[in-house]
Amino acid sequence: MGGTPSSAERAGRLDGVDRFLGQSDIGGMPAQMVRASIERFGDLVAPAVHHVLAS
Repeated sequence: MGGTPSSAERAGRLDGVDRFLGQSDIGGMPAQMVRASIERFGDLVAPAVHHVLAS
């Protein structure tokens, strides 16, 4: 979906969606990079999407 702003904007167009399935291990990335990506999603993207959907 992209970075935080674009993900949040697109979430406003996802009427009826109540689940998300993502895959973060892309092409043998080091475990630390995968972990950091998942943490950023949880810290930045998920709250922004939640905010848009709650509006």
